[in-house]
Amino acid sequence: MARNFGLEYLPWSTDALLSSLSAYKNERRFLSLDIQLGGHCNFSCRYCDSPQREEHFKASLINGIEAIISSKLVKWVYVCGLGEPTFEANYKNLIKILHACSKAGIKCSIFSNLSMLTDELLSFIKNETLSILFKLDSFKPEINKDIYGIPDIQKAKEQLCNIEKVVNVASINDKTTNIGASIVPTTFNEKYILDIVRECYSKGIYPFIGELEKSGDGAKNYPFLALERNGLVSLKNDIEELTGKPYRNPICPSVISGIHVNNNGKITVDECSGLSCHWFWLDEPKMQVLGNFDDDFDLSAAAEKLIGYRNSRLPEVKKLFEAKKFKTTVFGGCGGDIEDLLSRYIKVQSELIGESHG
Repeated sequence: MARNFGLEYLPWSTDALLSSLSAYKNERRFLSLDIQLGGHCNFSCRYCDSPQREEHFKASLINGIEAIISSKLVKWVYVCGLGEPTFEANYKNLIKILHACSKAGIKCSIFSNLSMLTDELLSFIKNETLSILFKLDSFKPEINKDIYGIPDIQKAKEQLCNIEKVVNVASINDKTTNIGASIVPTTFNEKYILDIVRECYSKGIYPFIGELEKSGDGAKNYPFLALERNGLVSLKNDIEELTGKPYRNPICPSVISGIHVNNNGKITVDECSGLSCHWFWLDEPKMQVLGNFDDDFDLSAAAEKLIGYRNSRLPEVKKLFEAKKFKTTVFGGCGGDIEDLLSRYIKVQSELIGESHG
Protein backbone atom coordinates (compact mmCIF):
# COMPACT_ATOMS: atom_id res chain seq x y z
CA MET A 1 0.00 0.00 0.00
CA ALA A 2 1.34 3.42 -0.89
CA ARG A 3 2.03 5.90 1.89
CA ASN A 4 -0.94 8.16 2.42
CA PHE A 5 -0.07 11.11 4.60
CA GLY A 6 -3.54 12.60 4.08
CA LEU A 7 -5.14 9.65 5.89
CA GLU A 8 -7.62 10.30 8.73
CA TYR A 9 -8.99 7.96 11.41
CA LEU A 10 -12.68 7.67 10.55
CA PRO A 11 -14.18 8.13 14.06
CA TRP A 12 -11.97 11.21 14.65
CA SER A 13 -12.06 12.54 11.09
CA THR A 14 -12.68 16.16 10.20
CA ASP A 15 -16.12 15.30 8.79
CA ALA A 16 -17.13 13.41 11.95
CA LEU A 17 -16.05 16.33 14.13
CA LEU A 18 -17.71 19.05 12.05
CA SER A 19 -21.03 17.19 11.75
CA SER A 20 -21.03 16.59 15.51
CA LEU A 21 -20.28 20.24 16.30
CA SER A 22 -22.99 21.39 13.88
CA ALA A 23 -25.64 19.18 15.49
CA TYR A 24 -24.52 20.33 18.93
CA LYS A 25 -24.63 24.05 18.11
CA ASN A 26 -27.71 24.13 15.86
CA GLU A 27 -29.86 21.37 17.35
CA ARG A 28 -28.49 21.00 20.90
CA ARG A 29 -27.92 17.33 20.09
CA PHE A 30 -25.18 14.98 21.25
CA LEU A 31 -24.41 12.62 18.38
CA SER A 32 -22.32 10.14 20.33
CA LEU A 33 -22.55 7.97 23.41
CA ASP A 34 -19.23 7.54 25.23
CA ILE A 35 -19.26 4.36 27.33
CA GLN A 36 -16.86 3.17 30.01
CA LEU A 37 -17.06 -0.62 30.10
CA GLY A 38 -14.95 -0.98 33.21
CA GLY A 39 -11.41 -1.09 34.47
CA HIS A 40 -10.42 -4.68 33.72
CA CYS A 41 -7.23 -4.92 31.69
CA ASN A 42 -4.81 -7.78 31.09
CA PHE A 43 -1.82 -5.47 30.54
CA SER A 44 0.10 -3.63 33.27
CA CYS A 45 1.44 -0.69 31.30
CA ARG A 46 4.10 1.38 33.00
CA TYR A 47 2.37 4.60 31.96
CA CYS A 48 -1.23 3.59 32.68
CA ASP A 49 -3.32 2.98 35.80
CA SER A 50 -6.04 0.86 34.14
CA PRO A 51 -4.82 -2.42 35.71
CA GLN A 52 -5.55 -0.95 39.15
CA ARG A 53 -9.19 -0.26 38.31
CA GLU A 54 -11.50 -3.05 39.41
CA GLU A 55 -14.92 -1.53 38.81
CA HIS A 56 -17.36 -3.84 37.06
CA PHE A 57 -19.68 -2.65 34.33
CA LYS A 58 -23.20 -2.50 35.75
CA ALA A 59 -25.01 -5.28 33.86
CA SER A 60 -28.39 -3.53 34.02
CA LEU A 61 -27.04 -0.66 31.91
CA ILE A 62 -26.80 -2.68 28.73
CA ASN A 63 -30.57 -2.64 28.08
CA GLY A 64 -30.67 1.15 28.15
CA ILE A 65 -27.61 1.41 25.93
CA GLU A 66 -29.11 -0.99 23.39
CA ALA A 67 -32.34 1.07 23.45
CA ILE A 68 -30.46 4.31 22.70
CA ILE A 69 -28.59 2.61 19.85
CA SER A 70 -31.74 1.07 18.35
CA SER A 71 -33.52 4.44 18.53
CA LYS A 72 -30.81 5.84 16.21
CA LEU A 73 -30.64 9.05 18.22
CA VAL A 74 -26.84 8.85 18.17
CA LYS A 75 -24.55 8.23 15.20
CA TRP A 76 -21.52 6.93 17.07
CA VAL A 77 -20.79 4.82 20.11
CA TYR A 78 -17.34 5.42 21.57
CA VAL A 79 -15.99 2.94 24.10
CA CYS A 80 -13.46 4.95 26.08
CA GLY A 81 -9.97 3.85 27.05
CA LEU A 82 -10.64 3.10 30.72
CA GLY A 83 -9.88 -0.60 30.73
CA GLU A 84 -9.63 -3.16 27.93
CA PRO A 85 -12.99 -3.68 26.16
CA THR A 86 -11.96 -6.88 24.37
CA PHE A 87 -10.84 -8.61 27.59
CA GLU A 88 -13.09 -11.41 28.88
CA ALA A 89 -14.52 -9.34 31.75
CA ASN A 90 -15.93 -6.80 29.26
CA TYR A 91 -16.17 -8.77 26.03
CA LYS A 92 -19.77 -9.96 26.38
CA ASN A 93 -21.10 -6.42 26.83
CA LEU A 94 -18.95 -5.14 23.95
CA ILE A 95 -20.39 -7.78 21.62
CA LYS A 96 -23.95 -6.83 22.62
CA ILE A 97 -23.17 -3.21 21.80
CA LEU A 98 -21.63 -4.16 18.45
CA HIS A 99 -24.61 -6.33 17.47
CA ALA A 100 -26.97 -3.44 18.32
CA CYS A 101 -24.81 -1.01 16.32
CA SER A 102 -24.64 -3.32 13.32
CA LYS A 103 -28.41 -3.78 13.31
CA ALA A 104 -29.06 -0.04 13.60
CA GLY A 105 -26.39 1.00 11.10
CA ILE A 106 -24.44 2.90 13.78
CA LYS A 107 -20.66 2.83 14.05
CA CYS A 108 -18.65 1.98 17.14
CA SER A 109 -15.11 2.99 18.05
CA ILE A 110 -13.01 1.43 20.82
CA PHE A 111 -9.60 1.76 22.44
CA SER A 112 -7.87 -1.59 22.78
CA ASN A 113 -4.52 -3.21 23.55
CA LEU A 114 -5.34 -5.95 21.01
CA SER A 115 -4.15 -8.68 23.34
CA MET A 116 -7.37 -10.54 22.49
CA LEU A 117 -8.81 -10.59 18.99
CA THR A 118 -11.60 -13.00 18.07
CA ASP A 119 -13.03 -13.85 14.66
CA GLU A 120 -16.24 -12.17 15.84
CA LEU A 121 -14.44 -8.86 16.43
CA LEU A 122 -12.66 -9.15 13.09
CA SER A 123 -16.01 -9.60 11.37
CA PHE A 124 -17.30 -6.33 12.88
CA ILE A 125 -14.17 -4.54 11.65
CA LYS A 126 -14.56 -6.06 8.21
CA ASN A 127 -18.21 -4.99 7.88
CA GLU A 128 -17.17 -1.47 9.02
CA THR A 129 -19.26 -1.44 12.19
CA LEU A 130 -16.17 -1.37 14.40
CA SER A 131 -13.17 0.95 14.37
CA ILE A 132 -10.20 0.26 16.64
CA LEU A 133 -7.59 2.59 18.08
CA PHE A 134 -4.98 0.27 19.56
CA LYS A 135 -1.71 0.53 21.49
CA LEU A 136 1.38 0.48 19.30
CA ASP A 137 4.53 1.75 20.98
CA SER A 138 6.92 -0.52 19.11
CA PHE A 139 7.06 -3.21 16.45
CA LYS A 140 9.63 -4.96 18.65
CA PRO A 141 7.94 -7.49 20.99
CA GLU A 142 10.66 -7.18 23.66
CA ILE A 143 10.02 -3.43 24.01
CA ASN A 144 6.24 -3.88 24.17
CA LYS A 145 6.70 -6.66 26.72
CA ASP A 146 8.56 -4.23 29.00
CA ILE A 147 6.34 -1.16 28.44
CA TYR A 148 3.05 -3.08 28.66
CA GLY A 149 4.06 -5.47 31.44
CA ILE A 150 3.25 -8.53 29.32
CA PRO A 151 4.25 -11.75 31.20
CA ASP A 152 6.19 -13.42 28.39
CA ILE A 153 7.64 -12.66 24.97
CA GLN A 154 5.24 -15.02 23.20
CA LYS A 155 2.25 -12.97 24.38
CA ALA A 156 3.96 -9.83 23.11
CA LYS A 157 4.47 -11.48 19.73
CA GLU A 158 0.79 -12.50 19.65
CA GLN A 159 -0.23 -8.89 20.26
CA LEU A 160 1.79 -7.79 17.21
CA CYS A 161 0.27 -10.64 15.17
CA ASN A 162 -3.18 -9.31 16.08
CA ILE A 163 -2.20 -5.93 14.67
CA GLU A 164 -1.39 -7.60 11.35
CA LYS A 165 -4.78 -9.37 11.41
CA VAL A 166 -6.57 -6.07 11.94
CA VAL A 167 -4.61 -4.39 9.15
CA ASN A 168 -5.67 -7.14 6.76
CA VAL A 169 -9.39 -6.41 7.29
CA ALA A 170 -9.12 -2.62 7.51
CA SER A 171 -11.27 -0.44 5.27
CA ILE A 172 -9.92 2.74 3.69
CA ASN A 173 -12.57 4.94 2.07
CA ASP A 174 -12.38 8.60 1.09
CA LYS A 175 -9.01 9.09 2.84
CA THR A 176 -10.28 7.58 6.10
CA THR A 177 -9.31 4.35 7.82
CA ASN A 178 -11.12 2.43 10.54
CA ILE A 179 -7.92 1.62 12.43
CA GLY A 180 -5.52 3.87 14.32
CA ALA A 181 -2.46 3.43 16.52
CA SER A 182 -2.10 5.10 19.91
CA ILE A 183 1.62 5.84 20.24
CA VAL A 184 3.17 7.17 23.46
CA PRO A 185 6.77 8.38 23.11
CA THR A 186 8.88 7.38 26.11
CA THR A 187 12.54 6.85 26.95
CA PHE A 188 11.98 3.18 26.01
CA ASN A 189 10.88 3.71 22.41
CA GLU A 190 11.90 7.26 21.44
CA LYS A 191 14.31 6.21 18.70
CA TYR A 192 11.70 3.99 17.03
CA ILE A 193 8.79 6.47 16.84
CA LEU A 194 9.57 7.87 13.38
CA ASP A 195 9.82 4.34 11.95
CA ILE A 196 6.49 3.46 13.60
CA VAL A 197 4.81 6.51 12.06
CA ARG A 198 6.27 5.69 8.64
CA GLU A 199 5.11 2.07 8.92
CA CYS A 200 1.63 3.06 10.09
CA TYR A 201 1.02 5.23 7.04
CA SER A 202 2.33 2.51 4.72
CA LYS A 203 -0.11 0.00 6.27
CA GLY A 204 -3.18 2.27 6.30
CA ILE A 205 -3.03 2.91 10.06
CA TYR A 206 -3.49 6.44 11.36
CA PRO A 207 -0.77 7.27 13.94
CA PHE A 208 -1.80 9.21 17.07
CA ILE A 209 1.17 10.47 19.03
CA GLY A 210 0.06 11.38 22.55
CA GLU A 211 2.19 12.72 25.39
CA LEU A 212 2.66 10.78 28.59
CA GLU A 213 0.01 11.62 31.19
CA LYS A 214 0.68 12.40 34.86
CA SER A 215 -2.44 10.54 35.83
CA GLY A 216 -3.21 7.93 38.44
CA ASP A 217 -0.59 5.29 39.19
CA GLY A 218 1.08 6.07 35.88
CA ALA A 219 2.40 9.27 37.47
CA LYS A 220 4.83 7.23 39.58
CA ASN A 221 6.75 6.21 36.46
CA TYR A 222 6.54 9.61 34.77
CA PRO A 223 9.99 10.93 35.83
CA PHE A 224 11.95 8.16 34.13
CA LEU A 225 9.57 7.48 31.24
CA ALA A 226 8.70 10.98 30.00
CA LEU A 227 10.68 12.75 27.29
CA GLU A 228 11.85 16.31 27.83
CA ARG A 229 10.02 18.97 25.86
CA ASN A 230 12.94 19.51 23.47
CA GLY A 231 12.89 15.80 22.65
CA LEU A 232 9.18 15.96 21.83
CA VAL A 233 9.68 19.07 19.70
CA SER A 234 12.46 17.36 17.78
CA LEU A 235 10.25 14.31 17.25
CA LYS A 236 7.40 16.44 15.96
CA ASN A 237 9.73 18.24 13.57
CA ASP A 238 10.95 14.88 12.23
CA ILE A 239 7.38 13.69 11.68
CA GLU A 240 6.48 16.90 9.86
CA GLU A 241 9.56 16.58 7.67
CA LEU A 242 8.53 12.99 6.85
CA THR A 243 4.93 13.85 5.96
CA GLY A 244 5.52 17.31 4.51
CA LYS A 245 2.66 18.79 6.56
CA PRO A 246 2.02 20.03 10.12
CA TYR A 247 1.26 17.25 12.59
CA ARG A 248 -1.68 17.90 14.91
CA ASN A 249 -3.64 15.30 16.79
CA PRO A 250 -7.28 15.31 15.65
CA ILE A 251 -10.06 15.92 18.17
CA CYS A 252 -12.23 13.05 19.33
CA PRO A 253 -15.79 14.29 18.54
CA SER A 254 -17.09 12.67 21.70
CA VAL A 255 -15.08 15.05 23.90
CA ILE A 256 -17.42 17.91 22.93
CA SER A 257 -20.49 16.20 21.52
CA GLY A 258 -20.70 12.94 23.44
CA ILE A 259 -22.57 11.94 26.58
CA HIS A 260 -20.25 9.97 28.86
CA VAL A 261 -21.66 7.03 30.80
CA ASN A 262 -19.29 5.49 33.35
CA ASN A 263 -19.30 1.83 34.40
CA ASN A 264 -21.68 2.59 37.32
CA GLY A 265 -24.22 4.31 35.11
CA LYS A 266 -23.35 7.89 36.06
CA ILE A 267 -23.42 10.70 33.51
CA THR A 268 -20.15 12.52 34.14
CA VAL A 269 -18.18 15.49 32.82
CA ASP A 270 -14.85 17.09 33.53
CA GLU A 271 -15.51 19.30 36.56
CA CYS A 272 -13.40 22.19 35.27
CA SER A 273 -14.56 22.47 31.67
CA GLY A 274 -17.81 20.51 31.48
CA LEU A 275 -16.40 18.50 28.57
CA SER A 276 -17.60 14.91 28.31
CA CYS A 277 -14.08 13.48 28.47
CA HIS A 278 -12.02 14.34 31.53
CA TRP A 279 -8.78 12.58 30.54
CA PHE A 280 -7.11 15.05 28.21
CA TRP A 281 -5.58 17.59 30.59
CA LEU A 282 -2.35 15.59 31.02
CA ASP A 283 -3.00 15.85 34.73
CA GLU A 284 -5.22 14.20 37.34
CA PRO A 285 -8.83 15.04 36.40
CA LYS A 286 -11.77 15.87 38.61
CA MET A 287 -15.10 14.38 37.67
CA GLN A 288 -18.55 15.93 38.10
CA VAL A 289 -21.65 13.68 38.19
CA LEU A 290 -24.65 15.24 36.43
CA GLY A 291 -27.15 12.37 36.47
CA ASN A 292 -27.87 8.67 36.09
CA PHE A 293 -28.24 6.43 33.06
CA ASP A 294 -31.07 3.88 33.24
CA ASP A 295 -33.80 2.26 31.14
CA ASP A 296 -35.82 5.51 31.24
CA PHE A 297 -32.87 7.67 30.21
CA ASP A 298 -33.94 10.79 28.29
CA LEU A 299 -31.22 11.88 25.86
CA SER A 300 -32.69 15.37 25.33
CA ALA A 301 -33.03 16.06 29.06
CA ALA A 302 -29.45 14.93 29.64
CA ALA A 303 -28.26 17.17 26.81
CA GLU A 304 -29.92 20.21 28.35
CA LYS A 305 -28.37 19.47 31.75
CA LEU A 306 -24.91 19.12 30.23
CA ILE A 307 -25.27 22.30 28.20
CA GLY A 308 -26.42 24.19 31.30
CA TYR A 309 -23.38 23.04 33.26
CA ARG A 310 -21.06 23.99 30.41
CA ASN A 311 -22.61 27.45 30.17
CA SER A 312 -21.89 27.98 33.85
CA ARG A 313 -18.26 26.97 33.34
CA LEU A 314 -17.62 28.90 30.12
CA PRO A 315 -16.26 32.13 31.70
CA GLU A 316 -13.69 30.13 33.68
CA VAL A 317 -12.70 28.06 30.64
CA LYS A 318 -12.13 31.28 28.68
CA LYS A 319 -9.87 32.62 31.42
CA LEU A 320 -7.84 29.43 31.48
CA PHE A 321 -7.47 29.43 27.72
CA GLU A 322 -6.46 33.09 27.57
CA ALA A 323 -3.81 32.42 30.24
CA LYS A 324 -2.39 29.80 27.82
CA LYS A 325 -2.21 27.25 30.62
CA PHE A 326 -2.72 24.39 28.17
CA LYS A 327 -0.50 25.61 25.32
CA THR A 328 2.73 24.14 26.67
CA THR A 329 2.28 20.65 25.25
CA VAL A 330 3.74 19.51 21.94
CA PHE A 331 1.40 16.70 20.87
CA GLY A 332 -1.43 17.04 23.40
CA GLY A 333 -3.51 14.52 25.29
CA CYS A 334 -5.71 11.60 24.39
CA GLY A 335 -8.71 13.76 23.40
CA GLY A 336 -6.70 15.57 20.74
CA ASP A 337 -4.64 18.72 20.41
CA ILE A 338 -5.55 20.69 23.54
CA GLU A 339 -5.27 24.18 22.09
CA ASP A 340 -7.40 23.25 19.07
CA LEU A 341 -9.89 21.36 21.24
CA LEU A 342 -10.47 24.20 23.70
CA SER A 343 -10.59 26.83 20.97
CA ARG A 344 -13.32 24.94 19.11
CA TYR A 345 -15.17 24.22 22.35
CA ILE A 346 -15.20 27.87 23.44
CA LYS A 347 -16.34 28.95 19.98
CA VAL A 348 -19.22 26.48 19.69
CA GLN A 349 -20.34 27.00 23.31
CA SER A 350 -20.30 30.78 22.89
CA GLU A 351 -22.34 30.54 19.69
CA LEU A 352 -24.76 28.16 21.39
CA ILE A 353 -25.68 30.80 23.97
CA GLY A 354 -25.43 33.71 21.55
CA GLU A 355 -22.15 35.19 22.74
CA SER A 356 -19.46 36.52 20.44
CA HIS A 357 -16.16 34.65 20.37
CA GLY A 358 -12.99 36.61 19.75
